[in-house]
Amino acid sequence: MRLLLTLHNFLPEPLFGAERACIAQMRELLRAGHTVGLFYAGNAPPAPGELARHGLEGIALYRVAYRPTKAQVLLSIRKPHVERAFSQALEAFRPDVVVFHHLVRLSLQLPVLARRAGVPTACVLHDFYWICPSYSLFAWDAPVCPGGAPLRCARCLYASRYGGRPCPRGLAGATAAAMRARDRVVRGAVAAIDLFVSPSAAVPREMAARGLDPSPVVVIPHGREGGLRAPLAALGPTVRFGYIGGVNEKKGIDVLARAFAGRLGGQLSIQGFADEAARSTFRAAHPGFEGRLALFNPSPESFYGGTEVVVIPSVWLENQPMVIIEAFAHGRPVLASRIGGLPEMFREGAGGRFFEPGDPDSLRRVATELAADPPAVRQLAVGIPAWPDWGAVTARLVEQLQPLVPAHRGGA
Repeated sequence: MRLLLTLHNFLPEPLFGAERACIAQMRELLRAGHTVGLFYAGNAPPAPGELARHGLEGIALYRVAYRPTKAQVLLSIRKPHVERAFSQALEAFRPDVVVFHHLVRLSLQLPVLARRAGVPTACVLHDFYWICPSYSLFAWDAPVCPGGAPLRCARCLYASRYGGRPCPRGLAGATAAAMRARDRVVRGAVAAIDLFVSPSAAVPREMAARGLDPSPVVVIPHGREGGLRAPLAALGPTVRFGYIGGVNEKKGIDVLARAFAGRLGGQLSIQGFADEAARSTFRAAHPGFEGRLALFNPSPESFYGGTEVVVIPSVWLENQPMVIIEAFAHGRPVLASRIGGLPEMFREGAGGRFFEPGDPDSLRRVATELAADPPAVRQLAVGIPAWPDWGAVTARLVEQLQPLVPAHRGGA
């Protein structure tokens, strides 16, 4: 098949969840003999050798420029220069299927353009962008948005980008009008998509509960990178806990610090601070915290070498965080919030334990139990569920896409 994928950004920019998933998918598609193209927003091409390092030699790149701005979400409702470039990419590449990984920085009109061109489409639901311009349903005044009118969305969007400041009244009204226009565009785009793919059942279920039903939808998990490590060997007398990822509010970093206050904190390492200033800010906010604080490191090997239990204290509706997949691949059990798609990833006592989201006392209680019982941690590791690699996951995606192609070829 000829598959054109879209992504909001690409190399040489930093890679996070959606980018890593898309790149892994493209790599496996190339290995399977498919022809792959990528349409994305970026202001610089990949550096020499970067495509080869990621196993992406041979992909066709279609890059469109963008202007960084705090209003990027609103501008993505309609961008004529992006839409022209996408139509040209469709004509040049002539895909059998377009797979949308993200449309921020691009244009929410792209699925409609593909439909008009007679090209079938699929969309991967990485987050809540279709119903939340801030992607996560994480509100400025609550971990999970309670819903509401476009005016609430406008105030939340402004607060999330300007440090919680209240949105000026006139601007709030204009932004609310833009949110209503966005909703109309979103509904048209969703209607133009032939198939939705989600790593968890939680995201499409939440979207449907909030009035936007992405159907038909198939659940295909993210894959794991590389081979599986052996489960934990015999543990020492001290269980070492670790957190790796973004140090921010929606990831539950404050919940984590409060739960591990005091001596228990000496058994916790946090890796993910952007710079020394971020680390200093954390120490000032949590005086007396005894845990180890490390800067972000793109290689996770050092983190897992010093960690037996990985903690995921998220307070927002996570989809399927790759950190859990990585922990399982390294033979490490997890201690995770019971929220979003996380309960779909393992059973209580088999691969990990759950605690109540946003509740430091609940997290501290479970962590204290495990800290006092190293054999229980070993037993959790033995129960880590089998997880498919990216090759198997991408093959499942291709199986879902193939029925869309004959109708397109026949029409062509």
